[in-house]
Amino acid sequence: MTPWAVALAVLLSLNPPAATTGPAKDFAGSWCIASQPLVYNFLLDEHTPEEIRAWMREVRALELVRVHVQGESITLEQPPHAPSKGTLVFGGKGKEATVRVRWNGPAAQTFLPDRPIPYEVNEHGIRLEWKDPWFLLISAASPNCMQADQATVLGQQAPFTPPSGSNPPAMRWAKSPPQKWPQLVLTNEVRFREPASEMSGASAFLFSAGGRTYAGTVAHLLGESGGVEPPVPLAQLDARLESWTLSVRTRPKPSVRATRLAMKELERAQDSDWLLLEVEPKKELPATPLTVRKTPVALGERVFLVGCEYRERNCRQRVFSGRVSGRAGNGVFRYVLETPVVLRGFSGAPIVDANGHLAGVMTIQFPAFNVDGEYLEGGGLDASLALEFLKQP
Repeated sequence: MTPWAVALAVLLSLNPPAATTGPAKDFAGSWCIASQPLVYNFLLDEHTPEEIRAWMREVRALELVRVHVQGESITLEQPPHAPSKGTLVFGGKGKEATVRVRWNGPAAQTFLPDRPIPYEVNEHGIRLEWKDPWFLLISAASPNCMQADQATVLGQQAPFTPPSGSNPPAMRWAKSPPQKWPQLVLTNEVRFREPASEMSGASAFLFSAGGRTYAGTVAHLLGESGGVEPPVPLAQLDARLESWTLSVRTRPKPSVRATRLAMKELERAQDSDWLLLEVEPKKELPATPLTVRKTPVALGERVFLVGCEYRERNCRQRVFSGRVSGRAGNGVFRYVLETPVVLRGFSGAPIVDANGHLAGVMTIQFPAFNVDGEYLEGGGLDASLALEFLKQP
């Protein structure tokens, strides 16, 4: 799995009015900015932490932009500015095609300058050859259209209203300092039947649902990212699995054994990164099973990533605080970390909310900003999505 490719894998979906013809037909509809190409190109070169943080703010600000086109009329929303309106002017043909926006009066925005911009319509959307060195407009209906948090972009704390009535009561331990939390994160020791290789490390956790205990981690560990060669498809996991042991990183015992896949709708699940496993019944577990949150995390919400940096050899568990700064319609969310974290080995780690509920699993499906491997932001998949995939007796 290549995270930035996953984030950009979206087909153009347009339903323009019948009267719209020519180049304007390509632009008809509502669009958002796919800032992932901007991040990807920026991360190819070396930059200072200050440059990285400044670029983060600019890219996230672009994610607030929404573009609406009908015929040759364009309306651009770029909070906190008032909407700007203008007219599209097309020039050239084929590889020489350009588009220019003639704004109606002064446009209180810095996006889409009033000059000819080369563009190309492809399977991902509309690629505009501007902004270091290009970016994409993708359909606003796409599940990969990331919804940014305006307050975070402006350097403020986003307001957040906790969901009510749909989630279990808060866990008592969640009110304690993180260093007093029970053990939540585990690591993996996995053996597959030939010809697949073994997998050791990364992260996992236990959770409860329907009166039973399950293990959760991420599916990309079954491939190159987890050192498994050849990769093991979800549909073949039960047949290829020889043993899967979960334990605390620095404490091999007690441990628990994962026995088989606990997922349904495997064809749909393959588009996600969740991996859910049944575990053997056992009285003494290596970690406290988490209660699953039933609602997706919200913009501005505080979340906690639980795991260990590989460079801390004696680490059993650490808790890293962050705030949700972006969401996509496919269960993907992003959070800004309060302190930079070396995330190598965090794949499959639990993300909990302020009530101590499982909010998601750690996986980055976009090019996240980092400085020499120290990440300034992390990613996750909603735990509520896992409940949809969970196969219960």
